[in-house]
Amino acid sequence: MIVRSNTGYRELKRVTGYEHQVGIAVPFRSPEPSGLPSPEEHVELDAIEDAISNSLQEQAESLLVAIITTSGMREFVFYTRAPQQVQERFEQLRDRMTSHEMQLMIQLDETWEVYRQLY
Repeated sequence: MIVRSNTGYRELKRVTGYEHQVGIAVPFRSPEPSGLPSPEEHVELDAIEDAISNSLQEQAESLLVAIITTSGMREFVFYTRAPQQVQERFEQLRDRMTSHEMQLMIQLDETWEVYRQLY
């Protein structure tokens, strides 16, 4: 497992108003024997990461706090103040990004428990 986290939020513990945790999972199409993406798929995942980050962080509606790469998938972890907009933006992204399946989960996490578990 590889976790990239935005350590800038460690001191804050949470950001007021951003009470919903968002997870966007992208399963790999053809992982290596290690479970990680192939070099070719890694390039595609980087493009997906850029698209998701740019869309969800528009107007500071969401904050990217971590990216988890594990056996067979990559998950993008955000906190948002606009869960309905995240749902709408996700649907637009899913329609545009046809190379990979994407799954969305939004849950209330006022204390940023998920983020704390990652660091």
